[in-house]
Amino acid sequence: MLKTIAIYLPQFHEVKENNRWWGEGFTDWVTVKNARPLYQGHREPRVPLEGNYYDLSDHDVMQWQAELASRYGVSGFCFYHYWFKDGRRILEKPAENLLAWTDIHMPFCFSWANQTWARTWTNVPNMNTWTGACYEKKGQDEGILLRQSYGGKKEWKEHFEYLLPFFKDSRYIQYDGKPVFLIHKPEYMYCLDNMMEYWKELAVLNGLKGICVITVRSNSCNYSQADYWLLQEYDYSFMPRERVYQNGVWTIRYRDAWENILERAYAESDENTFFGAFTDSDDTPRRGSQGVSVADASPQAFEEYYKKLARLAKQRGRGLIFINAWNEWGEGAYMEPDELWGYGYLEAVKKVMDELNRPEERGMLPEGNGMLTEESELLPKESRILPEKNHGVPAKDPGRYLLPSRLRDEKLRIHYGLLSRWMTNNEKGRRIALVLSSLHIHTIAIYGMGDLGRHLAGELETGPIQVAFGFDRKSEFLKMEDPRMYIRERYPDLDAVIVTPVVEYKEIRTWLGTFFDVPVISLEELIAECEIL
Repeated sequence: MLKTIAIYLPQFHEVKENNRWWGEGFTDWVTVKNARPLYQGHREPRVPLEGNYYDLSDHDVMQWQAELASRYGVSGFCFYHYWFKDGRRILEKPAENLLAWTDIHMPFCFSWANQTWARTWTNVPNMNTWTGACYEKKGQDEGILLRQSYGGKKEWKEHFEYLLPFFKDSRYIQYDGKPVFLIHKPEYMYCLDNMMEYWKELAVLNGLKGICVITVRSNSCNYSQADYWLLQEYDYSFMPRERVYQNGVWTIRYRDAWENILERAYAESDENTFFGAFTDSDDTPRRGSQGVSVADASPQAFEEYYKKLARLAKQRGRGLIFINAWNEWGEGAYMEPDELWGYGYLEAVKKVMDELNRPEERGMLPEGNGMLTEESELLPKESRILPEKNHGVPAKDPGRYLLPSRLRDEKLRIHYGLLSRWMTNNEKGRRIALVLSSLHIHTIAIYGMGDLGRHLAGELETGPIQVAFGFDRKSEFLKMEDPRMYIRERYPDLDAVIVTPVVEYKEIRTWLGTFFDVPVISLEELIAECEIL
């Protein structure tokens, strides 16, 4: 049976931090109410049905949401979870209240929104912001509001122990018999594998079967401790070349966004991937003219496309499908009723779920990866590409869901994005040598001596970190009968191996573990750690 999980923003209640940063009484409703149309036909501001600007600290509000979701075929909510350095939390009260309010039947799980919070968008790519309008009013305190950092096992255990009562709650969503935990920005979490490995151990020690870790919006899928990954839409499949700049704001057609989503989903043959849908999107209330507005969205168009994606998810045996979002009013992504469409988006979800989960449909759509003859109708003819052929993309390539031009574009984007972040760190004095020294790493080897490897060796040349050697897959010593012995004897002081390839890191890390006794760390992890210095 396919289950719909809605992404849930726990922002609509006052907290002292938002009052201090944005003004007394601030919630995202302020952003929503202050929105103004930026072009002809721009549907702003969005108004909830009957002016229901609710407060999530109210028991009756969450009871209403739970009943509404159940009535319209939404199986549960995925709460954004905000946990920062030294156990600092924010917007945690709705989930904590729900844990205490056992009379509310609201299945839920968490997505750790593990970005640093900042007042404005900056060159640091893991930043978050609420609204440019508030920034204009609050010129002081510019910069970082809450800095993300992960610590070590002591901090990881503290975080796990906070989550444990939620994981054990009977309403907490499980998959494979394990509590589901999403990580929203895995690409900036240098310690993801080590931390999740430790959490899974703690879960078993505390009577759970483990943890079902789902990484979100990662383009490389390079995490050995991630059990699944999610194409959270629409921003995952959105391609900048499809934006149109009109009347001072960027727009994209709803149909273009959804055809990207279906194209990627259809080409994605990895059974560990969950699909994501979106209702609508318009972040101009938060970003103003720097935002992107999806044009011509409607419940009718959503139903048409959601049905195609949900049928594909069902056919591929994916038990969960995620929708962005239940209540992201400040980004125009919500299912809750509004003054224009009423209950239209919820009614669309119910119709699709009722159809796909009725007995005759269940018999028609196998739980495995069998093919339906109707699948050819899911996409336009030019997009009907069998996953196993996929235009020559190697079956084990983490980018195998992409068509060739998009695979190339995606790799270039990742590569040059990493270089940009690295240069920004250097301009601000955030050097990789400082991170390595803080980790008590003094002597390293570099795997991958392309331009990234050469830049890394050059940067470390005059500092306290010694580069013992650089190598790649063809290096002769790896072909020896006992490479480990050779490495121990020749480089007894080696503390770590730094891997520069990004897309292939997961496979490389596992492979290098057969040759080295020291930690294998990605360059991307080090650059991410520089950003929180």
